[in-house]
Amino acid sequence: MSYRKELTSFHFPGFCFICRVKTSLLHILLLCCIPALGQDYTYIHYNSKDGLASSTVYRMCQDKKGYMWFATDNGVSMFDGKKFTNYTIKDGLTDNEILSIYADSKGRVWLLPFGSKPCYYYEGKIHSPDNDSSLRKLRLPSFAPIGGENEKGELFFWTSDGIVLFKNSGETKLVADYRKLSKQYSLPLSNFIATYRPRS
Repeated sequence: MSYRKELTSFHFPGFCFICRVKTSLLHILLLCCIPALGQDYTYIHYNSKDGLASSTVYRMCQDKKGYMWFATDNGVSMFDGKKFTNYTIKDGLTDNEILSIYADSKGRVWLLPFGSKPCYYYEGKIHSPDNDSSLRKLRLPSFAPIGGENEKGELFFWTSDGIVLFKNSGETKLVADYRKLSKQYSLPLSNFIATYRPRS
């Protein structure tokens, strides 16, 4: 057996080296021909068949726990990563058509319906003017999305009249009256409405 190895290496001393070079070159050429593709994300398209309240989604947000919330024309859907939980008028919403949604710093998810009665979800329950006295004080002329929060955690609502501050005490205050501003700066009212209204 050892005699055969010696004989092969003696008669063909460069054979193994040439084979290795050819094989290596072949591998390099093959790798160059294969296009290099980057890793792509996996996307899943969810719809009403998967449990979403409606295929018409106006807005979405993520709460402090990481759950995704979807404002639809048929209620609100909460997605925990596996399944949807839907909320409608039967569960305490003031309207089924929710146009805007906002998760605040206190862990509440504000649900802003087509009408003028906002409500919010907090710790497994929907709070509305029917069961929350602070929401009874929140009087809005029409649908009003939330523009954000200040450092105290008080919310700003964008209304057709101006910017309304919803204080932690439950009181509301008109902090920017469009009519007064238009008179003060001698500008048309439409300029202020276009400036202050949030863009979608």
